[in-house]
Amino acid sequence: MFGDPNEVIKYETELDSFRMKEGGHVSLYIAYFRGFASRIGDWGERALIHHFRKGFPYIILDQLAFHPSRIDSLQALMDITLDIGTRYHERKN
Repeated sequence: MFGDPNEVIKYETELDSFRMKEGGHVSLYIAYFRGFASRIGDWGERALIHHFRKGFPYIILDQLAFHPSRIDSLQALMDITLDIGTRYHERKN
């Protein structure tokens, strides 16, 4: 991997502690998460899925627990959580 290894460590640390705020928008969370993940590069799909899920508030995690589909890719998880977040904000307004 090219670049400053300290910069990669910085982004790994930021991604590890990154959380979506309660009532926040999933689309913004996805955009920031992708930004961090693109700077790391060599984590696997499973690790990214784990960290993506880890950052959600309980309201999203509760909805994911009842989702009927098996979520086997980061993109599928992003699509499903985006749908959950959109429905949440539609009901909230």
